[in-house]
Amino acid sequence: MSANYDRLSDLGVQQARRLAEHLDATTSKARPFDAIISGPAERHQDTASILRDQLAGERLRASEIIGDPRLDEHDLSSLVRAVLSDPAPSDRLASLARDFGAADGLAAKSKALHKLTEPLVAEWIAGTPRGEGVEPWQQFSTRVREAFVDLTTRGGASLLVVTSVGPLAVMLETCLGVSPLRAFQTAWQARNSSMTEFIAGPRGVTLHTFNLVSHLAEASTHTHR
Repeated sequence: MSANYDRLSDLGVQQARRLAEHLDATTSKARPFDAIISGPAERHQDTASILRDQLAGERLRASEIIGDPRLDEHDLSSLVRAVLSDPAPSDRLASLARDFGAADGLAAKSKALHKLTEPLVAEWIAGTPRGEGVEPWQQFSTRVREAFVDLTTRGGASLLVVTSVGPLAVMLETCLGVSPLRAFQTAWQARNSSMTEFIAGPRGVTLHTFNLVSHLAEASTHTHR
């Protein structure tokens, strides 16, 4: 957890460059990516730029990064604020939120947030918490689902998509037919700069690979969220 969560850390830049080099080495010149699609977050756009700079030419048909705001992450900070300002949160959330509020330092904050996230997201999916700046679950899942449908109905295009855990969870839910929380529990295993592949065909969309990190050889470069 960095001071500015939306900015790539030095390690994040290294991870993105490793991914770019891996794709450059493994993407066929005969089947290059047609485009790079990016969510609107700064970390999305910076990652997309690193990939574009490495792949431009024989590995990428279009040099312009296409932004799609529907691929933005859910705002976990607004959910935390809603719980902290809720006069009557559930007992479990109240305890975890107090621990988060009392945590001192980035490492302690990150650990407390990790414990808070799953029950918080579970309640968000169920319709709480509510508050200023909180995007309702239904609205979030609908916009991501619409983006996913658009991406997977582009007539055989090979697309490189940069987004985050929340949108990935909705894509997994849509593709696999699992519950939203189960999809999040799976998506939370995704490491930063990992690759997940979906294949769209006449029978629908299939999950081909998940959470590939062959470009990150050292365990020290494996990070989550």
